[in-house]
Amino acid sequence: MATLGSAAQYLSRDALAMWLLETDPWRNELAAVFPYMPIDGPALKVARQTKVAIGSLAQPLDYNAAIADSTMAPSANVTFTPGVVASRYRIAYSALGRFDANQDLDAVEAALAVRNCMNGFFYLILADAAGGTGSPPTLVSLCTGTSQMNDFNGAALALADYDTYYFKVSAGRCNAIVSNSAQVIRYLTLMRAAGLTPEFIECVKEDPILGPVRVKQLCLYGTPWYICDLIQARTVNSQTVSNIYMMVLGANNKDPQGPFGVTGIIPKQNVQPDTMFMRRESNIVYEGASGASELNVDYIFTAGVALGQEMALSIMRNAREGA
Repeated sequence: MATLGSAAQYLSRDALAMWLLETDPWRNELAAVFPYMPIDGPALKVARQTKVAIGSLAQPLDYNAAIADSTMAPSANVTFTPGVVASRYRIAYSALGRFDANQDLDAVEAALAVRNCMNGFFYLILADAAGGTGSPPTLVSLCTGTSQMNDFNGAALALADYDTYYFKVSAGRCNAIVSNSAQVIRYLTLMRAAGLTPEFIECVKEDPILGPVRVKQLCLYGTPWYICDLIQARTVNSQTVSNIYMMVLGANNKDPQGPFGVTGIIPKQNVQPDTMFMRRESNIVYEGASGASELNVDYIFTAGVALGQEMALSIMRNAREGA
């Protein structure tokens, strides 16, 4: 998998973000495992190969027979452009001077700003509608127009639907299932109603008292199911619905330049030694009787999402959450 050198490859290794993942009021298990890769320039362009029809596969060769021309032209190039999310806070210099290091207002506000950027990014890429100007592409937009996504329009899912969309992910092993908590509860209810035992795998989670501990995590065919409650519910056909995503996360381990699944992308110039969040400061000086001065602090997260092959992602869209 492509790496970020000495910088963080995952938010769980990012100096500014790693402890925020453990204390986040939004349950966002995806953030800890979502991979990022650096890109040269402002965008990433991917050339996808056209799927070969059965009749165009290599044929037996008889003596003195001509070899049929089966040149495979690539499909149209696909371009992925990072979006930009930003958060700002303002602190008066007088307040900075009055509080010691244990109550550093700047440190507290900085943590909140980084968390705001981090959650804003995942909220945008997991939204059901395309984002506005400056927004990273949504996973739904990457699947639009393909057979990898089905709109259930509020219909209840059957257990067979999970199998169908799991096996639609064929560009490598499906290594992540993502939904909100309500969809996990819905799946567990279906399994138990059918007299089946849900499948779990062991993973390591951070406990505030014990530290890293081994716990059970829901899975499907050994693929962990990550909860991200930034996936918002909505109403379709009088039903509460949301999306379930099944995907290959990351690049190709054997060929970092080769095809990859769902991967975060960050411009190389935005990668700092220990973080992927940029900080910018500007001073505001007020004239007059008070003569007070303030500091504007911006935290900026320039990131997007790319999909190397269409078969690396499938989506059950507008699936009913309740019974």
